[in-house]
Amino acid sequence: MWELCQRHALWVAGESIPERLKYLVAQFSVEYINSRAVCDISAAKIKTRAYNWDKTRTGCIFEMTRHPNAHKNGYVTVREVQKWEIDLHASTITKLAERPWQQGDIDPTFED
Repeated sequence: MWELCQRHALWVAGESIPERLKYLVAQFSVEYINSRAVCDISAAKIKTRAYNWDKTRTGCIFEMTRHPNAHKNGYVTVREVQKWEIDLHASTITKLAERPWQQGDIDPTFED
């Protein structure tokens, strides 16, 4: 947790999130947050699919393209864009918004 807070403090708002910080945020979400709350995003999904990262005073906000039921169906039928906030001080992860995926939106799973 110490390294996570230190790297968050060094992250300059408006700049890209450093890869090591992204890794630490993802691990934090699983180890500290998901162990106490129901949330269906994994550390791997945060590390590989999250984009549009913004620094907040107590954590970060990011977007992620999701594929509901793809694992169950074996293929992608629907895509949606979700916006999440992680608060490092409160140890919470909150879905702020959700909308249908549109042409031009990012989908790291299918990018060339």
